[in-house]
Amino acid sequence: MLLYHGTSFENIESIRSKGILPPRETKKSNWSMPDSNDYESRKDAVYLSNTYALYYASLSSKGALVEIDIDSLKQDNLYPDEDFLAQSNLPCKIAETVEERTKYFKENLESYQSYLKDSLQEMGNCCYLDLIPPTAISRITTWYVNDVKILHWWNYDYFIIQNGIAILKDKDEVQLLRLLNRCFAKREFQINELNELLFLLEKKLDMNYALNHDFCNLLKRLHRNGYLDYEKPWKDALIEEMEKIDIVHDKDKGISIFN
Repeated sequence: MLLYHGTSFENIESIRSKGILPPRETKKSNWSMPDSNDYESRKDAVYLSNTYALYYASLSSKGALVEIDIDSLKQDNLYPDEDFLAQSNLPCKIAETVEERTKYFKENLESYQSYLKDSLQEMGNCCYLDLIPPTAISRITTWYVNDVKILHWWNYDYFIIQNGIAILKDKDEVQLLRLLNRCFAKREFQINELNELLFLLEKKLDMNYALNHDFCNLLKRLHRNGYLDYEKPWKDALIEEMEKIDIVHDKDKGISIFN
């Protein structure tokens, strides 16, 4: 199974040579909420996702997506995401609020490894309590956020509407987010999958116009700035954005700009 770790491009050379290293020590976690430590992630864990990694990759002007083949990792070191456990119906008598539940499950994560599959299925997230070696990295892609404004917005929009990491309840949203991850990973699309991505984007825009009012305004601004030509379908612009995502490392094809 392929999962992803979102990061900044400036970290990529080190990651490709040394792997993804926990703990972060004093470095602030990207997975915590602003001005709060309530959702601070474990410092001995690397978090992987097929849904939310893009958001964190795009926090810098040049983002990167590190693709991990988790089948090559030590399976005993894979655990569910504590955010999934906190938002699930699992009993937790000593913790009532979401903040308390998150803290409890984070500190007792080792007791809930059996929920790994559920965490991947319902949230698309898991964590790995060890270094992820370079040999487990199958591909790395990178892009400038300003070059993929439409693609970036869809993922960012979902994160903001949900107010952070949430269990995925809408099947269309699940499919959309996972297809977007594959898109940014430059994984080959079947024609029907590409059509499905475009269909879901259009459906989201048409059916949830109120939620996407800001996105409509974004399209207008992009058009005014010469970024988007309204005389061609906006989905053609989306496909052009896909071409601006670069593969900088590919294990199978022996590609690496760092060689």
